[in-house]
Amino acid sequence: MRYRPEIDGLRTIAVVPVVLFHAGVPLFAGGFVGVDVFFVISGYLITSILLKDLKSNEFRIIRFWERRARRILPALIVVVLCTLPPALLLLPPTQLGDYAESVVGVATFSSNFVFWHQADYFNGASELNPLLHTWSLAVEEQYYILFPLLLALLWKSGQKVMFAAIAAGTIASLGLAENLSQTDSSGNFFLLPTRAWELGIGALIAIYFCDRSPPKPGTWVNFAALCGLALIFCSVLAFDQSTPIPGKYGLLPTIGAALIIIFAVDGTLAGRILALRPMVALGLISYSTYLWHQPLFAFARFAVPVEPSPYLMAILVLASFGVAWLSWLYVERPFRDRQLISRRLVFRTALAATASLLGIGLAVQAGSKNIARWSSQITAPRLLEYRYDNFLLRSESWNLLNQVAPVRSSGANDIPVERLPWFDQLDPRRRLLLVGNSHSKDIYNSLVSSRVAQDNFQIARFGVEIASISGTNLYTSPNYRMADVIMIASRYWPDDVGHLANVVERSRRDGKLVVLVRNIFPFQTFKFGMLTRADVIVLDAIANHERDGAAIRSRSDRAYFQEFNSRPRPEEVADSDEAIDKIVQNDPDVIALDRMKYICDAGNRRCFSMDRKLNKYFYDYGHQTLEGARFFGKRIDEIGWLQPLLSAAPARQSEVPSER
Repeated sequence: MRYRPEIDGLRTIAVVPVVLFHAGVPLFAGGFVGVDVFFVISGYLITSILLKDLKSNEFRIIRFWERRARRILPALIVVVLCTLPPALLLLPPTQLGDYAESVVGVATFSSNFVFWHQADYFNGASELNPLLHTWSLAVEEQYYILFPLLLALLWKSGQKVMFAAIAAGTIASLGLAENLSQTDSSGNFFLLPTRAWELGIGALIAIYFCDRSPPKPGTWVNFAALCGLALIFCSVLAFDQSTPIPGKYGLLPTIGAALIIIFAVDGTLAGRILALRPMVALGLISYSTYLWHQPLFAFARFAVPVEPSPYLMAILVLASFGVAWLSWLYVERPFRDRQLISRRLVFRTALAATASLLGIGLAVQAGSKNIARWSSQITAPRLLEYRYDNFLLRSESWNLLNQVAPVRSSGANDIPVERLPWFDQLDPRRRLLLVGNSHSKDIYNSLVSSRVAQDNFQIARFGVEIASISGTNLYTSPNYRMADVIMIASRYWPDDVGHLANVVERSRRDGKLVVLVRNIFPFQTFKFGMLTRADVIVLDAIANHERDGAAIRSRSDRAYFQEFNSRPRPEEVADSDEAIDKIVQNDPDVIALDRMKYICDAGNRRCFSMDRKLNKYFYDYGHQTLEGARFFGKRIDEIGWLQPLLSAAPARQSEVPSER
């Protein structure tokens, strides 16, 4: 296969936007499409290699896999091993567990499945995973296992049948991607069936030109190649995290890549640009650049107190290319030399290394909490009782609910806790059922800490998004049937608002007193949601050697109030408040309560964010820690927050079950 320097130049066009996107450069909000370009390049090159072997009757699947192992595994294994020490030192328990799971995914060629289940790629917290980018390698590895065998089978049927079959699969994959972009954006992004069409575009180009010469330079060829560059650049500049990729929008960068592969031949302007020595040089190290940039960025974001400065990120971008050059020179190149490293040694080394990664990943995953607890003794900032790890605080916030909720039944017929009765029929207190997402957990924790609530109510919870209630067994569940009061507490998303009135109407029709808890005001977070405003203030105090917890708390409380008092309510908060107001106007017996009444003290111009020992009350934009729940439970009593409910809810007489 003839070497084409412009393909290496195209690799540069692909990798630079990806690096700058992960670095957070605003102009490159669509830089993630570089991966789509890489897939087209891979489909073209791999198919070209396979067709060359098939034509010469030299195709051997073991030889193909050897070439792929030499190309992919050495640098990948080195990068993963290099991430282990900083991961053990810097990552908190939840993140360390996710990291270990991703190491297992790398070792088993399944990291795309790992990230599909862990998080949305465009969730800011995903940027903190040092191995996030390995999902695309898993897609290619799965492709390399399946596609050569398929192509070898189709080869026997002739080139036309082969082209038609690959074209049909490509179209089907694109259709599936477009469909899943509306129903499962995460699976759509990470999985091979919805990425295969991008690889298929490259494969179709290779099949078409299998027995044809490339086009000769000319006006239209020049124009088509330049259009390819323009389509990629437009995608990088115009797309952002809200763009549904892959799907129809993914046609812009992939068709752009296809036009370049087909038309950016010797003698064209685009071909000359892409074949420039710097473009080719960066393209040669593009694989190592892709491997190294994400760990460098992720660990920097953990290591610095708040957010890496633009200057630090610029240094890390340059460092990515520098380390990539060393990786290419001392890892990639030697392993491609068949005289230096034999096939047997390649497979033995790959097998031993992947087995080691698998063992390391499983061991770290099993001991992540203990390892992170040990590392935090070295790295965690210390001042009074301040706790830095919001992921652990989030996990702890669920403990209270898990402890007091009825135990799940064991065995093959597990029953979700929502379907088990929580209420005691002999207890004379009124029965209150909390309905909603994770914010109903926060209200539950606070009410458990409220003496007024405990004196007057039995409390149960049914966890669900409001928009999804119709697909659950809420209305037939024992706690709903037994409840006197339905308290709906959620972060109401746009989809929830349209369903809220129906839920209220059904509950009222069933004779329930309905309480709607307004949407929480989402406070600003930092470092992709890893730090709260309170964290930033405490870390700044630590850096300035402050020790006065009361003064730090006061400064934090004022900062929270300043944001609450001055920043406009987000659209979803305003929309849900309007919907609740309309429901209450139509049915005055429905009660509306506002959490911000006990979270903030407008008279003293403060919102409560921590105590004087620096125990935080929030672990993110608005979810409460256990310490926060205990404090807000007392605030609920102090300001009489439950009084409208106490006045409206009738007293209940104890019920003695029939002896039938």
